[in-house]
Amino acid sequence: MPSLATAAVRLDHFCHDRCANGWYDDCGDAGCKGCHDYYRPDEYDCVFLEGLTEATDLTLLAYSKVYLFNRDLKWCSTFSKLKTLFLNAWFVAPDLSALAWFLQHAPLLERLFLRVSKVPNNLVGMDGSFNQLEQPFAASHLQIVEIYCREVDGIILKILKVLNANGVPLEKISIRCSGCELSMNTHASYYAVVNMCCRAKHCP
Repeated sequence: MPSLATAAVRLDHFCHDRCANGWYDDCGDAGCKGCHDYYRPDEYDCVFLEGLTEATDLTLLAYSKVYLFNRDLKWCSTFSKLKTLFLNAWFVAPDLSALAWFLQHAPLLERLFLRVSKVPNNLVGMDGSFNQLEQPFAASHLQIVEIYCREVDGIILKILKVLNANGVPLEKISIRCSGCELSMNTHASYYAVVNMCCRAKHCP
């Protein structure tokens, strides 16, 4: 769709592209219809997101266990015109690789909005290694990153690490949680962010 300017896709709880056993990837259970029908050999790689790559304003909403977006990113090309992106819970699962993917494949991205809902315990303890750009071009156009959450916890710190590892300065990031707003600055360290996170939990 070369003339596409704005697109919004919402996959609700009726979407069947998820594992019946609660996995964030193929569970290997032949009785799981979601995984059995969705994870197929490469010759069946139907790409949903490919039709949205010409958009300049994109909103992708889904529950964290719906894996359509995450799977399609493996086959998708660059979002060469994208300037504004809004993502919700799904980008967190399973390892924040979706966030890193957009930072690396949307070179004109100017505004990034992330809404983080309740995160399963098995994701909070994820490994801290993330894909990093060899030459972080994301920061050259990215003007603002806003993170919306109920509370600032371990997963928010991991998101900050992914952003920073891919060339996004902390001063471009703001966190809005439960009526509070945290703004990073050039000299902020991750220790300072942790302290701010702790204080944020006690904001009125």
